Amino acid sequence: MDSNGRRRIDDPQDFVRLETASALRREIPVVPVLVQGARMPSADQLPPDLADLAYRNAVELTHARWDSDLQVLVTALRKLVGQDGIGPPAAAATAHRPATPVATPAPGAPQPLVAGGAAPARSKTLQIALGLGAAALVTGGVVVYQNNQEQQRQQATALAAAQAQATAQAQAEAEARLRAQQAETAQAQRTAASAAEQLALAAAEKDRQLAEANARLQGAEAARKQAEAVAAAEVKIAQARAAETRAADDKVAEADAMRHPAADLRRVAEIIIGDGNGNRLGTYSRLADGGWGEFDLTGKRNFRFRELSRDEASVHLWDDSRQVGVQLDLRARLINYRGSSQEPYRRLYRIMAVR
Repeated sequence: MDSNGRRRIDDPQDFVRLETASALRREIPVVPVLVQGARMPSADQLPPDLADLAYRNAVELTHARWDSDLQVLVTALRKLVGQDGIGPPAAAATAHRPATPVATPAPGAPQPLVAGGAAPARSKTLQIALGLGAAALVTGGVVVYQNNQEQQRQQATALAAAQAQATAQAQAEAEARLRAQQAETAQAQRTAASAAEQLALAAAEKDRQLAEANARLQGAEAARKQAEAVAAAEVKIAQARAAETRAADDKVAEADAMRHPAADLRRVAEIIIGDGNGNRLGTYSRLADGGWGEFDLTGKRNFRFRELSRDEASVHLWDDSRQVGVQLDLRARLINYRGSSQEPYRRLYRIMAVR
């Protein structure tokens, strides 16, 4: 880059560009040298008089392998101009190791010149010019590398200075904010003290009103509890009477079912279930649509079944939501269940009475 930020290769008067373009026109071998991780440009990234440079094999010089990479370059140049600098070698040597490959030339484009291949015969003047051209490229690469290092150092220094200035500015702004916050805090404390005094007066008035409201509430609560006690006693009396009635009905239904199991199956509308220890758990009842429901002691329906079939003393039900089958076996006085139609029934409840 020049002082205006423009690529030097785009400057028609740049001496490196002039020398490189002249060498390409005169078909003098040119060896591109890459430094600082640079890559070979494509032909459309180069000026027209340097487009053929994209088809030349390059040698890469790295900071970590400077000596060895430089030796590769020297070896390549010796193979082009000859060991003594007077003429080309008698036979081509093997190709050197290129650090960065380049694209294959398009049909009709000039063929790339391999640094390790045999060069056409040149005069001594031409060979000397070849060496000077390659040396100029290397020197230009080194200068670019050093310039880039200096630019990086200057950029780092400028960045550090900018960061220091930004830090100082941020610190000054933080101190200003802190002073403003301290002033706001002092004002807020004064306001809070005044508000606290007003709140204390308001709280005292609210306490007086609350005490009066609590006295009224306690009277109402005592009346409510008395009413609940009376209602609870009435409910217990009603539940006891209902239990006596259900027990009597259960005994009648059970006796009737034991005497006439087949007829009872056709007329059955409700089955009272228990746990086998005399504890009532709920009922299985016929629904208006012909299905069956399982209800708990409060009358809440827990599950719904559809009737699959009947036999002499059983009703077979199925719960589509849980994929569970239930058998109401009036003869064995059992409620059985199974997970699928292929499984055997297992005992679930005992039948305490049938209605």
